[in-house]
Amino acid sequence: MRLWGKVASGMTYLIAAIFVIVAVLVPEARRESIAVAAISIAVALFGIPALVRLFSSFTGDEEILANGVAGSATITSLKPTGWRYNRLYPIVRFNLNVDAGGASYPLEVKQAVDPELLQRLAPGAVVEIRVDRSDHKKVVIDWREPIRGGAQSSEGASAEDLGETGQSIEQRAKNSLWPFLRWGFLFFGLIFFRLSCEEDYYEKGGARVQGIVLQKTYTQGTHSTGGRGGSPSKHYVSYRFTTKEGRTVEGRYDVLPGTWQKLKKGEPVTVEYLPNTPDTNRIPEQRARSLTWTIMALPLLVASAVLFIIGWRQKRTQAK
Repeated sequence: MRLWGKVASGMTYLIAAIFVIVAVLVPEARRESIAVAAISIAVALFGIPALVRLFSSFTGDEEILANGVAGSATITSLKPTGWRYNRLYPIVRFNLNVDAGGASYPLEVKQAVDPELLQRLAPGAVVEIRVDRSDHKKVVIDWREPIRGGAQSSEGASAEDLGETGQSIEQRAKNSLWPFLRWGFLFFGLIFFRLSCEEDYYEKGGARVQGIVLQKTYTQGTHSTGGRGGSPSKHYVSYRFTTKEGRTVEGRYDVLPGTWQKLKKGEPVTVEYLPNTPDTNRIPEQRARSLTWTIMALPLLVASAVLFIIGWRQKRTQAK
């Protein structure tokens, strides 16, 4: 698998590992965290390799280009499929007469082409190719090599120009997954950072008083059906407490199943609230501590920042 595919898979595994940690440390979010971790692992194992193979079929398999048998092929016909790679490069169906490894045979391939280069191609043009050593039907047109014949043979693109064209398509393949990764890391990093800040508010400024349980309610979770996602079970506890300033407040909070089982209607319960906004209250010790959320948020935010910087530098390089 290509390097950028391995990097993407590794980062997806990192996301899965973070959600496994969340599942262990935050029991109330265990079901959702395990589901996200399982999806992330499936994407890393199957989704990203499938995308790499798809990109390779359009941009030219790296391994075949590096280690394949060199040969040439004459274009007998070419026709755009109507599809575009990265919304810029037309995917073209080429019918070729392949001449490589002492054998000649017809073959059809689909490969992305730079729009400017496509205007120079025509039946009769001879292109350099690379053929897979174990499967002669796997052929990649090597755009880094000069083209003979066609619409413009001696004039038009030089070997260096065509090399840049091949590299630009490959570069777009590498860059196509970076936006997804950097925005994904930023999204999850901000969620964990928000949870860290919320927990920090309570840890530094929260006040605890004794309240009384008013009611316990349980909402059964639902399974996913018909393409719709399910919902987890909820264990709510309604309570009343009096702040240190003498204000009586009622609240309702989703607690862990173990806490829900222990609490009884009419019995006391510890309640934590923010003195400036008593309506913001909860039953404490139902979530991970602020430091835990921070440790999970930082790697994602740093990874996102690094990818944004790389993207910014690439844009500056291309603009020069």
